[in-house]
Amino acid sequence: MRGGQELGYQIKDPNGPQQVSFGPIEFSRRFGRRATSFTEYIRPILNSRRNLRIVTNARVSKVIFEGNRAVGVQYTISGRRSPSRVRARKEVILSAGTYGSSTLLMRSGIGPRGLLRKAGIPLLKELPVGENFQEHPVVPLQFIINNKSLALDRQRDLTPENYQLYLRRGIGPFSSVAGYSGQAFLASSVATNEGYPGWPDIQLALSAVNAPMEPFKNVRLGPTETPILVFLYLAREKSRGTVKLDTSNVNGMPLIDFNYLEDPRDEQVLLEAIRFTMNFLENTTAFKSVGARYLRNPLPACSKFRFRSEEYWSCYMRQTIIQGNHPSSTCSMNTVVDSSLRVIGMKGLRVVDGSVMPVITNTNLQAAIYGIAEKISEDILRVWR
Repeated sequence: MRGGQELGYQIKDPNGPQQVSFGPIEFSRRFGRRATSFTEYIRPILNSRRNLRIVTNARVSKVIFEGNRAVGVQYTISGRRSPSRVRARKEVILSAGTYGSSTLLMRSGIGPRGLLRKAGIPLLKELPVGENFQEHPVVPLQFIINNKSLALDRQRDLTPENYQLYLRRGIGPFSSVAGYSGQAFLASSVATNEGYPGWPDIQLALSAVNAPMEPFKNVRLGPTETPILVFLYLAREKSRGTVKLDTSNVNGMPLIDFNYLEDPRDEQVLLEAIRFTMNFLENTTAFKSVGARYLRNPLPACSKFRFRSEEYWSCYMRQTIIQGNHPSSTCSMNTVVDSSLRVIGMKGLRVVDGSVMPVITNTNLQAAIYGIAEKISEDILRVWR
């Protein structure tokens, strides 16, 4: 936080409106344990709702239709050979996530005409299911600091005593979420040039955890030194990927094409994020006080480029880019579902999850997905009460 203030940024509530700022990272936790949709929505009513039945270890294979109306689903329970069917009295609601809901629709005959024809699936409705796929690609940078006490260390901190502290009081190292300790939301020149200087397109997250990554795994550290990670999230990705059925095995895993960095603006945003982070960690008094430094250890695959040049960083990001585990937008509103998340052209079928976002949020999706579900729950109650 002090480093951000040195550079002129304010510390603001991350739950507030869009803002270029630094702030703490907040988590969905209760007594040091992860709070999920199950723990907060399902568990409290698990034994009190007569109309709620949860089938575990089951996988839905397709939606059952009569004409253009969804009337149920077919599913298979693990360990059983023959599938089962359940019939819906009112609606079928898919909440299988960005990958699951899109592939379920395609296996059920709703999707791109050419792909379904190739897969041998009769077409019920041609819609761009699986297209417009968006994520939050991440480029990690690792630095060294000269103060081990500031980072989570497996050997020092993950002890039986600290585990008992976690079980009793929900505090201590075991309650830490990967050592995440602070974040920043920044707007690149791309955002400014497009007229959105207050709509961040970069998220930085600092993880103070001793977990060396390439190319630092074989670096000999001093007795008081420890690595820390900074994750650079591309918060408003311009590139678009796809999620498709594997036409050679339609019941298998989907074919996912992230299509990272296809749009040159994404590379420009990440280059600016890297330059900002290098200055932030190396030149602020806050990080100089703990000896923060980036080691001169080029990635072997990028060694032909001058270290820390723009060409080097372009190569670096292509070698190290990973998914942020924030998939969205494969069943987008206005192209696959309407404003009430009903599948366009079909009856009795909705999709309610992160796949319906036409444009990904510029931060973690969880709260937005809960909000979507709350809103549509109210809509459904108004229709059927």
